[in-house]
Amino acid sequence: MLKVTVTSLPNPLRGPGPNENMCILSTENAFPLREDELDLAQWAWEFAFETKELDFTAMDHDMFRVIRGHGPQLRSEAKTKIIPLVASAYGFDDRRKRRIIEANRKLSALLKHEKNFLYKSLGVENQGLYHHPIIQKSINILWFSDAQDEGAQYPLVFGPGGKIPLPAIAFILTVIECGIDMWRTGIKKDITFRSGEYREIYTTHTNLLIKYEKETEEANLFDKLCRKLYQRAVISAGVNLPSDNPRHIIPASAYTNAIKQHRDNPQESDSDDLYED
Repeated sequence: MLKVTVTSLPNPLRGPGPNENMCILSTENAFPLREDELDLAQWAWEFAFETKELDFTAMDHDMFRVIRGHGPQLRSEAKTKIIPLVASAYGFDDRRKRRIIEANRKLSALLKHEKNFLYKSLGVENQGLYHHPIIQKSINILWFSDAQDEGAQYPLVFGPGGKIPLPAIAFILTVIECGIDMWRTGIKKDITFRSGEYREIYTTHTNLLIKYEKETEEANLFDKLCRKLYQRAVISAGVNLPSDNPRHIIPASAYTNAIKQHRDNPQESDSDDLYED
């Protein structure tokens, strides 16, 4: 779960809670330009009051400054949770042997080339675009770790129409690429996940996802991808999908069928045999 120090925040943010802003950033724009920050903050502020059903209070300048700090916090937590998955997902080796270091360097370059890290498997013809397991694992660990995590708590934000939003996927891919960048020399070195340096990469992933959606529209591949990512994430969090929730009613068709069965065979419906073993 994305962590925010609530006690450090002035009222009334303690009322609606600050996590709503993290949700908006995650699913709308994780690398906003300065001129976009106010609109996103206002959106998150209003969403928080609506979600908590509290009387609305206008956001002041001091509160805006607090909310602006959630962007770096979101990116820092995403990096902390997702980067450790990269080495095992792609086969990087942290041993300090010359041949291993060189292999790591070549692997990093290969994965970055034409965004090869997005594929489930590499070969003469790469297979499974946007289906590498690390994508699902990253979504799960960042937003769907349990039933109390943001993805499970805010389905209208993280799963509108039963689908993970495109900007959220782009953000995950950007974090993964940052993890690959750490191995560019062959030895893992920490990189600051700053908005200025990775906003362009985030925008590239956003545009590539839009192109993927357009180019595969006939087969509806992007829609299927987003639905599958969301469904698996919800299951990972231990929450039922809407279709899994039992309806505690008897459908109207049952009454219609009962009348039809009586009319077709009135003697059977009047028989005491119905109540015998």
